Order: sequence, then C-alpha cells, then structure tokens
Amino acid sequence: MKGGDDYKRKTKKDKAKRNAEIYGKYSPKHVRMQEELIEKRQQINQVSKVDNNENLGNNKKDRYKK
Repeated sequence: MKGGDDYKRKTKKDKAKRNAEIYGKYSPKHVRMQEELIEKRQQINQVSKVDNNENLGNNKKDRYKK
C-alpha cells in the first residue's frame, strides 16, 4: 500500500459521525440556512440602531430649542 499502514481512509460513516457531533440532529444545509438568517438579522439590527441613534440625537436638539 502507498503511504503506510497508519493511514485510515475516511468513510461515509466517519463523516456522518463527525457531522452529527458538530451539528447535532441538524443537517449541514439547515445549519447554513440558520447562519444566513443570523447574519441578516445582525445587519438589520445594525441599521436600525444607527437610525435610532440619529432620531435620538434629533429629539434632544428639539427639546433644547424650546
């Protein structure tokens, strides 16, 4: 054999076991979908925080004008 006897080929069972340990009962496709949703939510939250900060700044200016 090439490479010696200490090399063990990764089988389908080995890959399935590894994925089950990492992701639990969820499939890699489901995990990718969840990660995309998390990223989208973070982007939306960042945009809304910026808008809120601008509005708060405007409100404070309006209060002190009176």
